[in-house]
Amino acid sequence: MRVVYGKSAGCVGNDSHLVAADPNFVPRAARRDVARAKRLLTEAGHPNGITLPTLYYAPQWPEMARYFQVLQQTVKEAGITLPIEERPSDGYQSFRQGDADVGKGNFHKFAYTAVGPRNAGISLFRMRNANNESGYWSGPQADEYMKLYDQAMLIRDAGQRKGIYAKMQAILQEEVPALLPAGRNNLLVKRPSVRGLENHPQHWSIRWDGVWKA
Repeated sequence: MRVVYGKSAGCVGNDSHLVAADPNFVPRAARRDVARAKRLLTEAGHPNGITLPTLYYAPQWPEMARYFQVLQQTVKEAGITLPIEERPSDGYQSFRQGDADVGKGNFHKFAYTAVGPRNAGISLFRMRNANNESGYWSGPQADEYMKLYDQAMLIRDAGQRKGIYAKMQAILQEEVPALLPAGRNNLLVKRPSVRGLENHPQHWSIRWDGVWKA
């Protein structure tokens, strides 16, 4: 993490699909607080901790197993048990989704799904209440979130949209309908003569537009 993100080691906790490299991203002010996490679990009726539903993942890259082991250990100290299970890539999609008819009460399994390059508007739309990535989040704040989203889609000015995106992220940080680990699967190694080579804000692919050789 320190090699990839530097001394700050990235951002603590992501409640939206935006990451720190996105110019629209608003970081959380909160930091890791194990004692408070245990207190909140006790208040929620889990004084001895809680076991979450199994998180299933496919080994799309060899590092996936280690990645989820690290994720599992980050919550263990607070009394949160996160079971993980690797499933073969062949048939993984149908296993995870099944008959995902929310009207019938069917939901996608809690699972890892890679999210590639998208602009901020598309990324924030993934937290809509009809999507499994939001945990089918609902309520007054979810409604307000979508009203802001509708406003943002009608605004041409990037600065004004950024202000609305900030309000949307503030709602997510308060509600915390989902926790989204963020990272990258590529590093940029280049010659000093190569200029303007940057990763996409979602740390998924490389930007080639604007690259030039000195």
